[in-house]
Amino acid sequence: MLLSFRLLEGEEWTDDKVISCLYAVSNHTEKHYNRLRIPKKGGGVRQIQAPDPLLKTIQRNILHHILEGLELSPCAAAYHRGASIRDNAARHTGKNVVDIKDFFGTITFSMVQQRAFNSRYFPVPVGTLLTSLCCLRDTLPQGSPASAAISNLVMKPFDEYMEAWCRERDIVYSRYCDDMTFSGDFAAAEVIGKVKGFLDAMGFELNRSKTKVLTRHTRQTVTGIVVNDRVSVPAAYRRELRQDIYYCRKFGVREHIRSRSEKKYLDLGEAGEVKYLMSLLGKIGFVLSVTPGDVWFMEAEEAVKPLEIAVKKRITGGQLYLGQAYNETYRFEDAVNCFEEYIADLSKRKKPTEEAEKLLEKSKSDLRMLKGVEEVCIIDSFVVDKATFLNAYKISEESGKLFTFNEFFKTEGDHPGTVYETEIGNKIYYSEKGEKGNLDIFSKNKLLNEWSDGRPLPGSINASGNANYPFVLSDGVTVYYASDGEGLGGYDIFVTRYNTNTDTYLVPENVGMPFNSPYNDYMYVIDEYNNLGWFASDRFQPEGKVCIYVFIPNTSKQTYNYEAMEQQEIIRLAQIHSLKETWKDKQAVTEALQRLKAAISHKPKERRAMDFEFVIDDHTTYYLMSDFKSAKAKTLFQRYQQMEKDYYQQEEKLNGLRQQYAGANQQGKAKMAPAILDLEKRILQMSEELDALEVNVRNAEKTK
Repeated sequence: MLLSFRLLEGEEWTDDKVISCLYAVSNHTEKHYNRLRIPKKGGGVRQIQAPDPLLKTIQRNILHHILEGLELSPCAAAYHRGASIRDNAARHTGKNVVDIKDFFGTITFSMVQQRAFNSRYFPVPVGTLLTSLCCLRDTLPQGSPASAAISNLVMKPFDEYMEAWCRERDIVYSRYCDDMTFSGDFAAAEVIGKVKGFLDAMGFELNRSKTKVLTRHTRQTVTGIVVNDRVSVPAAYRRELRQDIYYCRKFGVREHIRSRSEKKYLDLGEAGEVKYLMSLLGKIGFVLSVTPGDVWFMEAEEAVKPLEIAVKKRITGGQLYLGQAYNETYRFEDAVNCFEEYIADLSKRKKPTEEAEKLLEKSKSDLRMLKGVEEVCIIDSFVVDKATFLNAYKISEESGKLFTFNEFFKTEGDHPGTVYETEIGNKIYYSEKGEKGNLDIFSKNKLLNEWSDGRPLPGSINASGNANYPFVLSDGVTVYYASDGEGLGGYDIFVTRYNTNTDTYLVPENVGMPFNSPYNDYMYVIDEYNNLGWFASDRFQPEGKVCIYVFIPNTSKQTYNYEAMEQQEIIRLAQIHSLKETWKDKQAVTEALQRLKAAISHKPKERRAMDFEFVIDDHTTYYLMSDFKSAKAKTLFQRYQQMEKDYYQQEEKLNGLRQQYAGANQQGKAKMAPAILDLEKRILQMSEELDALEVNVRNAEKTK
């Protein structure tokens, strides 16, 4: 009978030798186990007794040739063919839940023999031998291929009893290994009491600390699956897995596991990279088993598989990932070398190299940027929610105001644009979708109490990608903004200046490192009144968070000496690895921190209600029509307001004509030139008339 179980199938042994081997192993099973310590997810260590290859083969054959043929309770939802963690969880969707975890104590030798290898089916010597082969020191060990199936058999009487008891009360019961779940409308205390009584009788102990009552109004999880309204994977698990996949694809597997300090993978070298990728594929498989139609993870699975193969085989495509990893971790010289090798390999194979050459040029550009890291003192940083990050900018009234698009324009919906309003509130710079569907930066002027139509900033600001997060210095010509068109990665911060002679902006310049990074960097602000600079970045931040950096602005750009420094040192400064590494003048830092503290605690003055702002003299400014004492002055001022409105309208018209002129052919320019010249003369005349009328208003008010 024992030979019919084929416990050493595949070994070219005689029957006597097989029997002798089985008995020898059963008498000294402790010699055939290795103790493993596996860290638990929630902390602590789980002890696993792993059998050696010989014993594992025997136990696996016991599982396949004996145990898999024995009948289980339908309530056992794990470790048998057809079992599904998703199906187990789905039974309990939309109901009140009692979840009981980790109730197993020690499953003893006698329990195993009685429930798995009892004398009804096996002669006592055979049953004893099989039990000995599956146990270690008279208990069922974790780590054996047969242990899970045996535990289901041990729990069969409990499952059958509880299922019958629950059925009478319209309660759904299932057990996934050592995780029991009850759902329906019932008194939780009654169920828990019944479970405790039966477990006590079996020699197990109810784990009170891991017994939870979950109502419909809380998040309900069964074996790690959310079951409130539908079966799904917890959002935190999805988010973390998506992040791991994203970083592996963006930075490379090795760099990602290094950033996570995954020593168990790093110590294995290239084999560790493959092992980590296989673990990701396992997690992706779990998500897809719960939500089979999840498109993002279906695509991620297809993306990770080639990456795994590239790492395994180190095929030519692996150079691509390696180069990208170098580039995204500031090792630009290594990236350049890697892409050059990649291009050479592609050329040998007569494959297109255009995309690789673009990556090479970007790496070279990034290297040039690394060689010009600005020597700037960063005094503080703090992490905030991305959705409300503008609230963290504590800038002076003299530097203007910052708003979200929805906040300023009183709109709703998911609008990513921001608005900058000048100090006196007569002009705004903002971002919204332009003609090409990308975010463009526009400006508006305030005419009396009305805003003009939005006008896209002329020049190349809006030439490529999305342009957002504008800020303008007090000079009115220097504009900082962020664009995702070209740069280190994501949004980069740029600066440009208005050219009054051509009515356009100069070619934007990337402000460089450390302000920009391979991540998203934006909302660069210089508070000239407080002598503090601000910018935001999501570098090294979790999803939904950004880091706000505060620095001391330089009057002129000063850079570190790249050639005289170690590569890792300059990389640390470019990454803003440590704020204190940027502190060359401790006194300047102390003073700047004091200014920052004052700015944070400052309460802005309440602005009085005003319809306009009109200066009478050095000591008097009027804001309302009721401020005028002279009826004549009031009448003149109303004429002044109308003329000012007409002036701005004509100015807007002139700006529109100039834009048309710039894009017209020679014939079109010839036709438009006279109209532009006439309008310029008219606007000049109106300006002179406004100046004269302004003087008349003041004189009339003073001589009332």
